[in-house]
Amino acid sequence: MREEIFLIDLLTNAVIEAPAANYVEIQRMNMERQSRSALFQHPDSKVTFNKLALGQETLLKFETGIAESVWDRFKGVIVFEIFVQANEVQERIFEFSMTTHENLSDRGWKRHEVDLDKYKNSTISLIFSTKALNSSKYAWSAWANPAISHLKPKKQREIRKDTHRHLFIITADAMSKRFFGCYGSREVKTPHIDRLAEESVIFDDAWSNSTTTPGSYATLWSGLHPKNHHLISEWGPFPAGVPSLPVIFNGHGYHTAMFTGEAELSHPKFGFSSLFNETHGAIANPAQDGAITIRNFEKWLQQRPDKPLMTWLQFFDTHPPNLPPGEYSAKYYSGDPEKTGSEPEKVNRVYGIESMVEFDRTLPWIKKGMLSGQASYRFWETIRAFKGKQKTGPDLYEHLKHMNPKARLEMKDADFGKWLESQVSKIENDRTTSPEFIDWIEYVQKELAFIQGGIINWLKNVKDFNYPISQYKGCMTYFDHLVGKFTEILKRERIYENSTIIIVSPHGEILSYDDAIFHHHMPHPNVLSIPMIIKMAGENRPARIKGIMNLMDLSPTIAEMFFGDNPFITDGVSRWKNIIAGSEIPEKFSIAFDIANTLKSVASPPHFYFRADDEYIITPTKYGHAGDDFLFKITDDEYGLEALEGHEEIKAILKEKLKEFDL
Repeated sequence: MREEIFLIDLLTNAVIEAPAANYVEIQRMNMERQSRSALFQHPDSKVTFNKLALGQETLLKFETGIAESVWDRFKGVIVFEIFVQANEVQERIFEFSMTTHENLSDRGWKRHEVDLDKYKNSTISLIFSTKALNSSKYAWSAWANPAISHLKPKKQREIRKDTHRHLFIITADAMSKRFFGCYGSREVKTPHIDRLAEESVIFDDAWSNSTTTPGSYATLWSGLHPKNHHLISEWGPFPAGVPSLPVIFNGHGYHTAMFTGEAELSHPKFGFSSLFNETHGAIANPAQDGAITIRNFEKWLQQRPDKPLMTWLQFFDTHPPNLPPGEYSAKYYSGDPEKTGSEPEKVNRVYGIESMVEFDRTLPWIKKGMLSGQASYRFWETIRAFKGKQKTGPDLYEHLKHMNPKARLEMKDADFGKWLESQVSKIENDRTTSPEFIDWIEYVQKELAFIQGGIINWLKNVKDFNYPISQYKGCMTYFDHLVGKFTEILKRERIYENSTIIIVSPHGEILSYDDAIFHHHMPHPNVLSIPMIIKMAGENRPARIKGIMNLMDLSPTIAEMFFGDNPFITDGVSRWKNIIAGSEIPEKFSIAFDIANTLKSVASPPHFYFRADDEYIITPTKYGHAGDDFLFKITDDEYGLEALEGHEEIKAILKEKLKEFDL
């Protein structure tokens, strides 16, 4: 049978020769709106993949390219070479040169195939080398999807007998339930999830309690509202000492494992990895194609311990930048996106860096001596990180750490933290801004814009807002494909029937609401209303459950489902009895906070109440103040909300509900 060896999957065991660690890494790279999983290899460097056992009719397939964001900046030539090491003899089998400055035809991916049948039925090493001629500055070179395709005899693997009761929780960031077929979508196709849903309990009104990803995951695992676990940012660690579902499962004899598509999430400083027996973090920076996660999971599952499993698979494919591979990119769009189409001005409001969103919408107000609660919190967290008072910080801190020293005013970390503190304090205390602070922000904006260029180049020259929308939809269908692969694996291992499978999202995504484009930084139904589907082990009891199912309810529900009770104190409530009976949940309210708890909301379909506890910004043109509150009607369209006037009784009820919760 024909098999493929994906060399990207083997990078962690490869031998790397490079001047610095960041010279070689896996990245999602997009050129001319063609997304690839790529081995980024800044010259001069070598990567050696050892002990590759080849079959017959062997081909090495890959593409070469130079990152689109540096096409005009890179002035040199990159030489791509591949060597085979076999029987102590080394032979060059490939050489190709590229220069995007002088040769415009080198701009884009270049496809190659190399016949390796000379080495059939042998074990070899492959050495990938890049070197720069003339200049290595901005020599951002990559090999896309390098893989060996060959024929090998089919091996009959004995499938172990497994009667354990397993739990698999699948999450995908920024995943909007309104694009699931089982939640009513007619355009976007999700056949594998819909098929799973036919055997499952579907919660019609599941709601997240936070607009932040780590905050939502902390709520998922602890059963606590962000108000009580205090992870209210996009960068903080899982709170130390807080009981969690994975630890409880481990205490009941389960082997726990996490597989992440986002590199940052598995880093020890964020604390989530410490909850599990083992962690399989993303091998790509900053996030990997879910296909890599699935392949990694399958290899692990075939060698799993002989214990019941509690496993978290976290995907990032649905989160912007939306880079669906291959046919998924064109699935919901036809035509030329570079021709002016629907709402072209919105395309320029799609960002790739959170701090760019914050700076662009905040700077006009900072110049007036006004600082929103969200921006203030981001600055103060950056200050604390630079002063060494915490291990994690906003993306602004991470970017500043790796920028030209000029971005830190040529200062040491602690000194820069003190300078930034003085500038932020001046605004907050005196309502004035120094010219020095404005100059600094504008310089950092330019540096961030260059970094962002490589992230949002999927929208380069795009003039039709329907195009980014279509790419998001394509990512939804691609995630559905990954779920299909996952269920196939469980069935091959003969554990599908005795596995509980849960699909849920930490938050959805606003694609277009007023001036808020492609983000999840405000309490909004399209952010907080999430999918939640539970296929139970050994049972086929499909049902649709109405009533509010909070994300904080999921852990106690799972605990009672598996162990008969809820062994830890939570804000959430077990809904296991509602699942058993197929009955409506009596809860009618869901309360959520945004970053820094600046904005708070109460969802009580069909109504949505919104309150500000500090000065705030939602869009670049709208600045609000503490005490502002609004009542909306939840709508089924992309806009998600419709302002309501004159419903003071309903508004008073929701306002009081939020007040009670604050107490």
